[in-house]
Amino acid sequence: MTRQLRSKKGQVSDHKNAGVLNGLILANGGVLTYQHVVCLSTKPRSDGKEYQNGNPCASIVQSVTSNDKNDLDIVGSEGVKNGVWEGIIETYTVQFSRKNEPQTGFVVGRLKQTGKRFLANVADSKTLRNLVKESEEEIIGKGGWIWKEEDGKRNLFGFERGASL
Repeated sequence: MTRQLRSKKGQVSDHKNAGVLNGLILANGGVLTYQHVVCLSTKPRSDGKEYQNGNPCASIVQSVTSNDKNDLDIVGSEGVKNGVWEGIIETYTVQFSRKNEPQTGFVVGRLKQTGKRFLANVADSKTLRNLVKESEEEIIGKGGWIWKEEDGKRNLFGFERGASL
């Protein structure tokens, strides 16, 4: 990807990939064990802001430390007790339909009460739209609510308490 971006920088052509300025690399392994993503660009940000040069959630993530490896495991639906928990988004992704519409969202974050990391599906269309809309507000580090789906098989995340699709 890096070579492609560097070779096409400033290139002008009618070819569909000519002048490509951005690239996304996603690498995963295991079953929700490792997920890494990097966005590359040949241009500065269009909003004039600088790119982050560190962890955007350092104050949240670094405040939760543990010497016990079990405390660092991702909390599945078995880890979120009955009820509603507050959490902070560490990262998220949105899956789009073939019609290029937001379809499903996935959130990884920390429970405020325990500091445990959670994995949840986006619960409602309003939260899903907020994850993909362009705005001044940064989503990473934003708080929301986590609860179990009625059948208890999945965690759900929403910016509003008790929201649902």
